[in-house]
Amino acid sequence: MANDSVLLDVRDGIAHVTLNRPDNMNLINPESLVALHHAITSCADDPRVRVVLLSAAGRHFSGGGDLMYFTSLGDGVRAGVRELATNFHTIVSRMVRLDVPVIAAVKGAVAGGGLSLALAADLVVAADTAKLTVAYSNIAFSVDGGLSYSLPRLVGLRRALDLALTNRVLSAAQALEIGMISEVVPEADLEERSQALAAKLAAGSRLAQARIKGLLRRSLNETLETQLEHETHAMAETTGSPDGIEGVAAFMAKRPPKFG
Repeated sequence: MANDSVLLDVRDGIAHVTLNRPDNMNLINPESLVALHHAITSCADDPRVRVVLLSAAGRHFSGGGDLMYFTSLGDGVRAGVRELATNFHTIVSRMVRLDVPVIAAVKGAVAGGGLSLALAADLVVAADTAKLTVAYSNIAFSVDGGLSYSLPRLVGLRRALDLALTNRVLSAAQALEIGMISEVVPEADLEERSQALAAKLAAGSRLAQARIKGLLRRSLNETLETQLEHETHAMAETTGSPDGIEGVAAFMAKRPPKFG
């Protein structure tokens, strides 16, 4: 069952998914993963959802895993963490595979599993006060949440190794410079900017965005010839769709399109 450690609210095509443990830096524990799984699954099943906006209550996006929970496991820590990581990975996989775009709006601490979660989004808007760090090896942990997959693809293998082994803390500006995030805004403007970006994407063609997202994410594991074939199928599908027909008609008439 869902709980209030993650909130979900769908308005105007935007699914607002909010990490809601502000008193604990939105640390990740079994209860928050249950709620996050429910929220992401609901987004996948809800035809009203055209974009997901992932944010957090309080000062921090997420400081990562809840070490108090790990400590409470005692001798059962290996089995408990294996279960926790498996559940976390199911969420990350489903989030990445959503047809709709996912925007992460981050601020404050973005560390460990919190960084993994943010990097699984399609776009990351960061407050200028955000601090991003891998953090895991500081406490002799390996990485999870897909970080070993996403980070080298975003910043390159050499830089990913440096960040993961040294746990250097990046400012939002530094993270932007190396391609880890999409844009930086003043913290006071984070909510307004991320909402505006979500609204812009929600007004777009759901089919076109789904195919573009799928093509780009798939491209890193495909040959050129296979990718060209995928592009051909997607181009034919989108141009012949009601949205594609409307997009061309609106462009020719010099008016804003109205996608279904």
